[in-house]
Amino acid sequence: MRHLVIAWLTALLACSCGGGSPPEAAMPAHGQEAGARRSALAVRTPDVSALFDWAELTYPQYFPGHSSNALLAPYIYRWYPDSGNYLGLAGDTVAVLGPISGGVILNVGTVSDFACKVYPGDCSAPVIASQPRRGVVTLPTAARFEVAAGGSPAPSYQWQHSLDGGATYSDIGGATGSDFTTPPTTLADDGTWFRVVVSNGAGSVASAAALLTVTPQSTILTGIRDIRAFIDKCPTADPAAAIIREDFQILDNGQPFTGDIACTEPYPAHPAARMTEELLTLQTLRLAYAMSIGTEGRLPWTRLSLYDWMKSQIAGVNIVDVQGNSNCCAVLNGRKYMTVSRKPASTLDHYRDWPMLAGWLALVLHETRHAAGHAHVNGCARWPLPTDPLGCDPAYDETNLGAYGIQRWLYSRWATGELNVGLACGTSPSDASRYAQQMASSANDYRSLFVTGAPPDIAAAPPYGGVCYAP
Repeated sequence: MRHLVIAWLTALLACSCGGGSPPEAAMPAHGQEAGARRSALAVRTPDVSALFDWAELTYPQYFPGHSSNALLAPYIYRWYPDSGNYLGLAGDTVAVLGPISGGVILNVGTVSDFACKVYPGDCSAPVIASQPRRGVVTLPTAARFEVAAGGSPAPSYQWQHSLDGGATYSDIGGATGSDFTTPPTTLADDGTWFRVVVSNGAGSVASAAALLTVTPQSTILTGIRDIRAFIDKCPTADPAAAIIREDFQILDNGQPFTGDIACTEPYPAHPAARMTEELLTLQTLRLAYAMSIGTEGRLPWTRLSLYDWMKSQIAGVNIVDVQGNSNCCAVLNGRKYMTVSRKPASTLDHYRDWPMLAGWLALVLHETRHAAGHAHVNGCARWPLPTDPLGCDPAYDETNLGAYGIQRWLYSRWATGELNVGLACGTSPSDASRYAQQMASSANDYRSLFVTGAPPDIAAAPPYGGVCYAP
């Protein structure tokens, strides 16, 4: 008879308010309005007669006919001679006895477990209003996930994790709130998926899964997870473009640029004849915007994020027709602008792939550093004489980087993946190696531009450009 018990319990405690509802639970004529009002109220707890009546109506094969309540302490019960089964209640515990339970008293739940079965109109299945979001933390920071859900009665929560890419999930002991905070993370936690099952007597629903990414302390995981896919997209098609255009003004010879910026995807295939300085400027600022994610408090020359630091220093970019005039800063209407000479289309045509775009971004950040001073001197290995051009930083000091220092820092971190922009994602191994080696070579070129404290050479090594973290 054991299979009968399993079948009955499965049906009885199933997470739905299916058929078999007693007449008193039927919706009134204005069902939707009444249902909305009732769902806002507490779910009624059935009394013993309402519970037993519901069981008779729903499972007549086990509880045939209608029996009267009887008392045998501690049970209030009903006896069904045609099936040989008893249905009883002791305190808040519902129990059965007879062939349905193999001749032993079997507890099948509490009265509250059956509230939504007896009064389905009082209940609504859980609905998730806000899904858990991906967690990105730096070792050993704990990660926090949360969900917002509603339902009547108030739902319960059970967080789960998956260690096999989301194929299977297991419950996390004690994780039964609307939010869950992991213990201090280790690198072994990287790639774990988390979700929560939200349940009440009317049903259950599993949330979307959220991925946990754990990075070493030396790694800054930016908002660019796949550099190839990022560059393929036109800056004008990025929702961030509107924010960027508001934060940074693009000027044409000192006047606001009001024309359209045309772009055809993929960006690297945009027709050469239609490459413009405005398009390159917007793509470069877009790189800075996305790369800024994760940088707040992590850059050696500012506590701000990369993008916010740029905003604090310059108001925009002034594109001029005079050649050889890229510098910072021009002061226009009391605000500082980086000046950029308009390049011919043949030169602009080179700014399509990561190495050239990275170089241009590094130059923009170099010039932005000049907005707060940090003037160049001579006396370095490349410009050693007092009569040489002022083309050196006084020192390479990561607590106070100069303009060339910022460029060297960027190139070296791009090469190693410590400033991770997804060089290893979406590219072939050979391209990832090429990108990383070009970044390392550029970083090493700056060694001769510091009067003191020249940093050591670096070498690109696998994984080239750092680990590929899933987008």
